[in-house]
Amino acid sequence: MAGKDFLEEQRRRQRALVAARSFRQNPEAQSAPVAEKVEKKPLTFAEKFQNFWYYYKYVMLIIVFLAVVLGVSIAQCATREKYDTEVILYTRASYTEKQINAIEAELEKYCEDIDGDGVVNVQVIDCSYHKNTGFEHSNAKESKLNANITSNDVAILYITDNETYKLLTDRYKSHNVEFFVDIGLPDDGGKSVKFGEEFYEKINGATEAGLVMDLPEGLRISRRIAGEETMIGSADSQVKLAERTLKKIAEANN
Repeated sequence: MAGKDFLEEQRRRQRALVAARSFRQNPEAQSAPVAEKVEKKPLTFAEKFQNFWYYYKYVMLIIVFLAVVLGVSIAQCATREKYDTEVILYTRASYTEKQINAIEAELEKYCEDIDGDGVVNVQVIDCSYHKNTGFEHSNAKESKLNANITSNDVAILYITDNETYKLLTDRYKSHNVEFFVDIGLPDDGGKSVKFGEEFYEKINGATEAGLVMDLPEGLRISRRIAGEETMIGSADSQVKLAERTLKKIAEANN
């Protein structure tokens, strides 16, 4: 028994020695409190929103901005006035807004209600400028004309004068293209209808009191070649619409 007690005493002392050495090497391990489990409370709606806004506020601001831009664009498209016919005005004269409105009102007598809203709306796209105007203004109007020729397939009716009719005819004839189309009209070999004195009087009547306008001679209306005609013929509805309008104007001027 004495031997057994001796061995137990030796083991006890050895364990105590190991524990003492471990404490000297890492005293904090012996005294560190056991972490208590903290029960998490569910977040309120305000706290959840605050966390969401903190991480995603820039994304939300971008989304709101894009939504506003899209909404404004849709509203503008919905409220934008739609035109049944567009006409290019290209002469060597400057026109007031009232004169442009007078030309539109005169043309609306011969055009058709395409969208079925019960009203005929004509837009005159003013590319005209006086021969004595400055370079910047004339260059801007020429650029506007060229943009409509190349990209606007709706505006195929052109009001020109003696000078600009010849200019457009010669410019495209050099490329073996007849800019204005012969559809059997009374002037310019079937390509134009020249306006009479009544048309001039209505334009002059729309000027401000005491203002005298130097209107060009030979105002006429014609149809230019449409883009599709070089490939598939004049089957486009805009072409047929333009030709019906021109024939009505021709009949009214006889």
